[in-house]
This record gives sequence, structure tokens and C-alpha cells, in this order.
Amino acid sequence: FADVKKKGDDKKSANKNGYIPEARDSRAGFYVGKSTVIELAAAVGSLKQVEFIIRQPPANGTLSAVRPHPKDSNKGLVTYTHRGRDAPLTDRFTFACRVEGGPVSAPATVTLTGRLFEAKLEVVDVGTMEKVFLGGEATVRVSLKNSGDETFASDMTWEAPWQGPPRIELKAGEKSDFLMTFRPEKVGLFKFSKE
Repeated sequence: FADVKKKGDDKKSANKNGYIPEARDSRAGFYVGKSTVIELAAAVGSLKQVEFIIRQPPANGTLSAVRPHPKDSNKGLVTYTHRGRDAPLTDRFTFACRVEGGPVSAPATVTLTGRLFEAKLEVVDVGTMEKVFLGGEATVRVSLKNSGDETFASDMTWEAPWQGPPRIELKAGEKSDFLMTFRPEKVGLFKFSKE
């Protein structure tokens, strides 16, 4: 009968170092083949530093060692590095936490969603152009912007009756004006589309 315990004794002994912390699920984004810092969080009834433990590593990348958050004792930081373009654009890993060697929490999941570095060229403004007759020509200013997150650099092929710069290079977020020449080769109504 010495092993008989009062109801609630297990809970008290399990909580001798404070409440069992709760690891929090989260979502994070990353760029393909790049590293990103991910914040891990826990709900705890203590101001003591929480220890984070990786339970299941990611399948499509690697994690650094977990380090304490510089300002918040119930958070940690880990760096995720995606494997590269050959790997899927989604990943996940699980982690748990504890305080001062106390009981370990149930695992939480960090869901990761990736995106490619891509250039995205768009027409933001087109100057006006008067009527042009067969055999004539007109020049119009066209403003282009790279709204993507990678440099756009390409040799250009223009469809008649338009002619423009042989090559366009724009850094991510850069906007620039280019001159386009219009030389109609047949009679008709022509329109310039921003699409």
C-alpha cells in the first residue's frame, strides 16, 4: 500500500519546475535554396528561458542549432536552409519545449512554404502617340518595372511594327523608361497592350 498516491500527486510532481509549456504551431515562408530565420514560440507560466527541442527534422532542407531569442525568453530562433530548386516548395518540421529540464511539451509543427526568386516585368506607363501613316514612324516612351524579386536580364525580340531596345536589364524593384519605335507596314488600326 506504500505505492498508493493521492489523486493529483502525479500532476504536482510533473509540474515541480512550473507549468508544462505548450509549443505553438506556426507557418513561415522561404526562398528556394536560401536560408531564413524562423521563430519558435511557447506558452509558459514562467519568465525562465524556454529550451526548444527539434523532434522531426525537415525533409527538404536543414536546420541550424536552436538559439535563444535575444528579447523574449519564451521564444527561440532556428535557421532553415532549403535544399534548392530540385526540392519541393513545401516542408515542415516539429519541435517541443521545456523549462529547466522539466517535463517536455507535446510537439508543435512549423509549416514552411517556399517561392522561387523570379523577375516580373510589367508596363507601368505608355506615352501618347499621334496617328502614324504607312511608311512613317513614331517614337513612344514606355515605362517598365521589375516587380519581381530577381534581376530581369534578357535579349528582346519585338514583333513588327514595333522596334525597341535589343536588351533590357532591370534589378528587382527597378523602374526605367525605354523608347519604342512604331513603323507600320500596312494600313490598319494598331493598339499597344500592357498585357
